Amino acid sequence: MDDTGNLELEEFLLKQLDAGNDVMLFDELSGFLTALAICPVQIPTETWMSHIWSPKGDPASTPAFQDDAEADRVAGLILDYQGWIISSLDGNREDHPQFEIDEITGDVIWESWIEGFSCGMHLAHPFWLSAYEYGDEQVRYAVGTMINLHGIAHDASNLPEKTRESAAALAPELITAFVPLLYQYGRSTEAQELPAATMLKKVGRNEPCPCGSGKKYKKCHGA
Repeated sequence: MDDTGNLELEEFLLKQLDAGNDVMLFDELSGFLTALAICPVQIPTETWMSHIWSPKGDPASTPAFQDDAEADRVAGLILDYQGWIISSLDGNREDHPQFEIDEITGDVIWESWIEGFSCGMHLAHPFWLSAYEYGDEQVRYAVGTMINLHGIAHDASNLPEKTRESAAALAPELITAFVPLLYQYGRSTEAQELPAATMLKKVGRNEPCPCGSGKKYKKCHGA
């Protein structure tokens, strides 16, 4: 996907946000599609795409496109970007993940990316829980780190203050290192053999939310 397509998609998302729609921004979308690329279970396009337009995946929140041509164009841009991410991960290239840079401070803004990644984890939470429980030491550490970074971004982490500060400072490097590792795990025989139905089962409303916030599902992503 070329930069022109990226910019067009980013501009569309910004316009939706300006119009009062709670859509993902481009960085969130990048993290979201990356998490979906890692998971070995193919989630229906209409299911995951609805979460781009609404945090709860409400089909009624689909943007009011000007016409069918615009709807098809935007969907095509999203699918093209998804394909670019998969191609980048397949080739183990160094151009993904990418983060926004604060123009004033020069700081890397990783929080939006991890927000989208967490949403992608949520859609296939049993796979991620299985990876955390049954993966090797590196995989378990990588999954745990991603969950903790989401909690840190939301100021909802129970980690010691110094640990939180250290993880936040290293977040871009940690994410960049762990995404290829997790992608390779998702392509492994071990992950491929996990039952699809088990990986996509629903979360009980009183169970902890898979996003790692520490809240019950009914008070977080299931609200």
